[in-house]
Amino acid sequence: MTDVHDPHSRKRLHAPSKVNFPGELLFDRVARAVCDAECLPRKELYESWEVARRTRRRFKGGRVVDLACGHGVVAQLMVLLDKGGCPGGVAVDRKLPPCAFEVQASLVAAFPQLADKVELVRGDVEDVDVGPTAWWRRTRAAA
Repeated sequence: MTDVHDPHSRKRLHAPSKVNFPGELLFDRVARAVCDAECLPRKELYESWEVARRTRRRFKGGRVVDLACGHGVVAQLMVLLDKGGCPGGVAVDRKLPPCAFEVQASLVAAFPQLADKVELVRGDVEDVDVGPTAWWRRTRAAA
């Protein structure tokens, strides 16, 4: 039995939720990978996807720096959506949730090209060296 699929739900995605993402589009493949982590709220998946997709459409290449990143999904999606010029990035949050690493592992298992591309850091955003080739934008994926 499939669970009721509400994109605004704060309910965590879990393995049985994968039936709600049957396609082969990139979003469906990402969603199935996130379901394997069994810790990300459904709402955060949709919001992170929209932020990453809209931002990547406008900005291409360069190092991704995701400050106050939550689970770090936006940074990983930004790298995944870039079709070549992105050297990787860093996702930093003072309160990085432990399951952020589970989400990252699930995404890397589904998309091996993400391996060693995004560094998850628990720390202060003031300590991040943005560097001259990085770009950043202030956004908030989840409310």
